[in-house]
Amino acid sequence: ADARDPATAALQQHPVPDYLIGLKPDALKGVRIGVLRDMTGFHEGVDAVFATALATLRQAGAVLVETALPHQGRYDDNELDVLLYEFKDGLNRYLAQREGAPKNLAALIAYNQRQAGDEMPFFQQELFVQAEAKGPLTEAVYQKARARALRLAEAEGIEAALKSKKLDALVAPTMGPAWTIDLINGDHYLGGGASSPPAVAGTPHLTVPMGSVHGLPVGLSLMGAAWSEAQLLAYAYAFEQAAAPRPLPVLVTPH
Repeated sequence: ADARDPATAALQQHPVPDYLIGLKPDALKGVRIGVLRDMTGFHEGVDAVFATALATLRQAGAVLVETALPHQGRYDDNELDVLLYEFKDGLNRYLAQREGAPKNLAALIAYNQRQAGDEMPFFQQELFVQAEAKGPLTEAVYQKARARALRLAEAEGIEAALKSKKLDALVAPTMGPAWTIDLINGDHYLGGGASSPPAVAGTPHLTVPMGSVHGLPVGLSLMGAAWSEAQLLAYAYAFEQAAAPRPLPVLVTPH
């Protein structure tokens, strides 16, 4: 808990448990895990690795249940609005305390424009500009967007999916294979995005390596209800004990 951050206030009633106690190889036995198929199908290599990971979970004793996450994608615009409002507010408060730095987002944008050749040789600052156009966190637009995103992502999203089939956790590929840096076209995002719903909901999300596609790592995401960090860590630990040894990464020199 941090007195300067109201978002952490609930932690005062939820002391951090001993996460090591549950790290046991048999932690997955009898655990009901919902498989989010709607987060697959964007890359055949990822689907193949995911199928192997599901087999490993099953062999470790987990009960796999096909399910779906309600409202997936319906609150993306709300999420972006909240991000822009909170980015401006948080960055302004941070910069105001820093010496030798621009004192707010507007000054930072102006600095980047003056030093565009050094600061922005490849990409611009669109998100900075969009955030600067937002008002304070007291605005109705922000309050409404935040409330809707939280409701659809948590109570009517992750929580609803867990309760509907009495599940202990949800599982999906974290996203596509890692990509090489492309300074011209930007990131090569193919699909997945399992981290977004729990990030919006404020609920736990854990990603653990599940394999690779042509040498590029892919992750397995485990999502749970609020305050289920200890359980997710235990499930991930058991998965890693049951999975094949992780290959060492190799640095490939381009031809």
